[in-house]
Amino acid sequence: RMEAGRIHPRFNGVDLDGVLLETCEEIGLLAREKSVALQFGAFVPVVVYGDEGLLKRLFFNILANAVQYTAPGGEVTISLVEAPDPPATALVAISDNGPGIPAEFITRIFDRFYRVDASRSHATGGAGLGLAIVKKILELHGGEVRVESEPGQGTVFFVYFPEIHNN
Repeated sequence: RMEAGRIHPRFNGVDLDGVLLETCEEIGLLAREKSVALQFGAFVPVVVYGDEGLLKRLFFNILANAVQYTAPGGEVTISLVEAPDPPATALVAISDNGPGIPAEFITRIFDRFYRVDASRSHATGGAGLGLAIVKKILELHGGEVRVESEPGQGTVFFVYFPEIHNN
């Protein structure tokens, strides 16, 4: 729907910290069922110019993947800070201690219908749309996402936003 222009974002000042907290509450049941802990690192109040519903979808998709691919007893950490480098001014980091993503696959994980483990079915691994949606939402917001991963060590998604207004 986004690519067809049927999504019409409503941009306003959005408390990014509030969006993250609400999304963590929503994903909390899945995390508890898997015995995965949701932890908060650095966390500052930040307001960005964006569509609140789309931002919730963005973070839900990243957090759902992090929880899904983290083994029971693992943890997912969420941080929100002012970005150290312009032009990005807000940075959300979501890290897990899951299996990690081999370097050769990182550039493709945002492609529609792409899954690192192609043997996973829709029931066990989704349709391969979640991260494609993340990328599209960030494009609408003028932001970007970067990924660092080490097989066997976990993955970190860095989400950058261009506009910030401190509370």
